[in-house]
Amino acid sequence: MIDKYYKLHSSCFIVKGISIGNIYDLRRGSIFFLPNSILDLLENYASKKISTLLNDYNNQLELINKYLDFLIENEIIFFTNDLDHFPKISMSFRKPFRLDIVLMEIDNFDSHKKNIFQDDMLSEIGCTELVLISRTNATSNLEKILKTLDKSKIQSVIYLTDYKDYKPKKVSELTSNYLRLREVLIYNSPKITDKKSNNIIIFENNNIEDLLMRKIKSINDLVPNLEVYIEAQKHNIFYNRRIYIDNENRIKHTINQKETYGNISNENIFNIILDKNFNYLWNITKDDIIVCKDCQFRYLCPDNRIPIYDEKNKKYYHIEECNYNPYTNQWK
Repeated sequence: MIDKYYKLHSSCFIVKGISIGNIYDLRRGSIFFLPNSILDLLENYASKKISTLLNDYNNQLELINKYLDFLIENEIIFFTNDLDHFPKISMSFRKPFRLDIVLMEIDNFDSHKKNIFQDDMLSEIGCTELVLISRTNATSNLEKILKTLDKSKIQSVIYLTDYKDYKPKKVSELTSNYLRLREVLIYNSPKITDKKSNNIIIFENNNIEDLLMRKIKSINDLVPNLEVYIEAQKHNIFYNRRIYIDNENRIKHTINQKETYGNISNENIFNIILDKNFNYLWNITKDDIIVCKDCQFRYLCPDNRIPIYDEKNKKYYHIEECNYNPYTNQWK
């Protein structure tokens, strides 16, 4: 073994925080915690034989062997005679279209919104997921939209409606007749659905704002997968390639944002999303944001707080404090 090299499995990535680090295992969706000093060793000796590491740290052999055993047992590293046989995974994030997710309030389903679906505009700009939001009873509008999607590239539709407007028989009929309708979320419900349930119809006691702007409360809210990790290197993984269209046809980033960036009543949706005044947020990474840049979870975090630019420090910051403190490694 000592005459071999060690190599991280291709799905494992080292990410250091200000006070502790992680190894993300993105194949299994696992996060391992290790001291930054050990992660430094892993990086510094990545091209050297294990014998070199052991010789250089012969006064700390017990500690080194302890961590090597941990890494082997958890299938984070393996041994090899030739490092060249294992090229690195490409970190390129490219998609042929401009948009992934559209969130739309459909209580007002006027001619401008109808044209978006009749002309299949969302497919043309690449949308694959549609989140339709009802503040009153908009089930009839939901059905009108589903009927237009037969030849659309949209793969998934999620419908959100208030418990007081929920029509069980009608919703059940729609989920049976339209396979694209993957999920129905009933908000403001007096009952909630078990999180482990595979039900299409899910009951939530949150209001619509809290449901769409859910805070990161624990490590379970992180998204440890390879696509998210790669996207997070250059993009904001919550806001990238998504838009929100309200009942007044205004385009925003999210449901509770006061600022708007255009209106589909008199502007082309494609032109709006190409405007840098709108899509700037897509490219703000956690590395650009004060505090977030020091967090070991920064490449897995779907945080929905909108960052504010600090002219003095030339960095972004958040007004609202996160539920995780990377300096103390504590959750609230």
